[in-house]
Amino acid sequence: MSSGYTDTQISSIGYSRSPEQLMKTLAARSQAKAIIALLFFLSIVALWNIFQPRRQWEYRTETISDTAFASRMENLGRDGWELVTSRRIAGAGKSGDGTEAGNEMVFKRPKHLGQELIKFMFPQITSDSESGRH
Repeated sequence: MSSGYTDTQISSIGYSRSPEQLMKTLAARSQAKAIIALLFFLSIVALWNIFQPRRQWEYRTETISDTAFASRMENLGRDGWELVTSRRIAGAGKSGDGTEAGNEMVFKRPKHLGQELIKFMFPQITSDSESGRH
């Protein structure tokens, strides 16, 4: 009967055992190595999920009239904004007379951690630039 193990592997277990006992011991060692490898792999996956930074989003709402729709959507897309939801509304025109229809939309894009760090470290600079003062 061929076991697939070399004589060196069998002899390293010990000479005092019968061939059946040797085969069981080698099979148990192989199973133990497979279980250890599986546990190691699962540990790596778990640690990756724990320490992987979670994506954070920033959101923006816009009311866009039908006449400005195409150009505004192009600009928002170019800036990295992704449309989440939209609803049709009446009176989206800037005149406020309610004659022009449009869309109320919610957009999202990934927050850049670098920007958040700069805002945290230099709040005066970022608040000045956001308000239009340089």
